[in-house]
Amino acid sequence: MLAILGSSHGLFFGLLLLLKPGKDTTRKIFALLLLATSIRIAKNIVVHATLIDPDLRIPADLWRSLVNLGLTHQFAIGPLFLLYFRSRLVSNFAVQARYLFHLIPYAVLLIATPWLTWPFWKYGGLWLSYISILLYYLLAFREFHLGKKRSMMNPSTSRWLNALLVIVGILLLSYSPALFHYVGYIGGAVLYAIGIYVVSAVLFQGGRSNDLLGEKYRTSGLGKSQLEGIGQSLETLMTETAAFKDPDLSLVKLAERLEVAPHQLSQTINVLYRKSYSDYVNDLRVEEVKRLLLSRDFAEQKIATIAYEGGFNSLSTFYSIFKKETGVSPKQFQKQHQVKN
Repeated sequence: MLAILGSSHGLFFGLLLLLKPGKDTTRKIFALLLLATSIRIAKNIVVHATLIDPDLRIPADLWRSLVNLGLTHQFAIGPLFLLYFRSRLVSNFAVQARYLFHLIPYAVLLIATPWLTWPFWKYGGLWLSYISILLYYLLAFREFHLGKKRSMMNPSTSRWLNALLVIVGILLLSYSPALFHYVGYIGGAVLYAIGIYVVSAVLFQGGRSNDLLGEKYRTSGLGKSQLEGIGQSLETLMTETAAFKDPDLSLVKLAERLEVAPHQLSQTINVLYRKSYSDYVNDLRVEEVKRLLLSRDFAEQKIATIAYEGGFNSLSTFYSIFKKETGVSPKQFQKQHQVKN
C-alpha cells in the first residue's frame, strides 16, 4: 500500500509541478523526472498486483504493455537526472537540441512498447537500462562536485542536490544485482515512496520549492539595493585592479576582497549579469585578451603569453572559451581586425 501511495504521490506531484504557471525550465525538467520515475515504480505494482488483490485479472496484452511502459521509462530517468543538475548549475540554461539526443533510446522504445517481449528485457534490455541510469548518475555526481569546487552553488542548493544524490544512490543500490535479491520489486517501490515523501517535505518546508526547483533567488534575503551595491563594488574592483587577471581567483577569494559571502556574490552575478561566476570572469578575460591581441605592445608576443597575461592558466581552456565567445581562433581574430584597421 505504501508503494502505491508513493507512486501515486510522485505522479500527482510531477503533474502539479509541470502544470504550474510559469516558464521555469528547471522546474519542468524536475517534474518530468518525477513522472518518469513514478511510472517506472508503478510498473512494480502492476507486476505484483495479484498480491494486493488475488481476484484481480489483467488481460495479458495490457499487462505486457504496462510492464514495457514502466521499464522503458528507465531510459528517460538518467538523461533527465543529469539535465536537471545541469539546469541548476549552468546560468541562463536552455534546453538545446543536443540534449534531446540522449532521449532517443527512450523515444524509440516508447513507440515500440506494444510489441516488446520479455526476452528483450531479460537478455540485455534491463542491463542496458540500469547501466544507463548509473552512467548518468555518475555524470551528475561529477558535475555537482565540480560545481562545489568552483563555488557555483549557494548552501541551500548544495544541500538539495546532495540530498537528491543520496536518495537516488540508495535506489540504485536497492535495484543493483547484489541487493535486488533481498530488496525485490516492492522493496524498491517502498524505498521510492519514502524518498518522494522526504523530497516533498523538503521542497514545501517554509515555501522553499521555488529556490530549490530552479526559480533561483526569488526568496533570497538580498534586496535590490544590496544587489546593486555589491554589483557596483564588483565593477569598481574589476576596473581598477583587473582582479580577473589572477589565474587563481576563485569565488571565495573574490568574495573575501569584496567583504561579502560567496553565495551573495554568486547571486549578484547571476541576477545582474545572468551568468555564473566562471562565465563572468572568463568573459572579462576574453575581452582583455582581445584588447592585447590588437595592442602594438603585444604584436610580437605568442598567443600563449597573451592568454596567460589575460588571466587564463590553461591553453586548452583558453582556446575553447575564446572560440566559443568570438567564433574564431585568436590568430584569426587578430588577422581579421588587423586587416580592418
